Amino acid sequence: YYWDGRDGADFRGWWIGPKMGGDEAWALNEDQDAARMPFTRWKVPWNGQVDPALVIKEPAAAASGPTPGSSTIPLGARPIPAPSQPSGGGGGGEAGM
Repeated sequence: YYWDGRDGADFRGWWIGPKMGGDEAWALNEDQDAARMPFTRWKVPWNGQVDPALVIKEPAAAASGPTPGSSTIPLGARPIPAPSQPSGGGGGGEAGM
């Protein structure tokens, strides 16, 4: 999902986590100009370095299985807490693939 800048610059970007706007996240992409979820340049964990092995695929392409050498985030993986939101924070803008 995409979270807009209403809660501050630290929260703006594309997030991968167990629920939209939650306090846990697996990955972050800070490409704020992307009209849809970016395929590359994801930070894993969200507060780490860009992991070039993590590549997001279109749902039809993903059905064929992972590309050799690519990373996957297994279902049930334990997310890393995202930065705390300021109190009174609303929600982010929603966007998806």
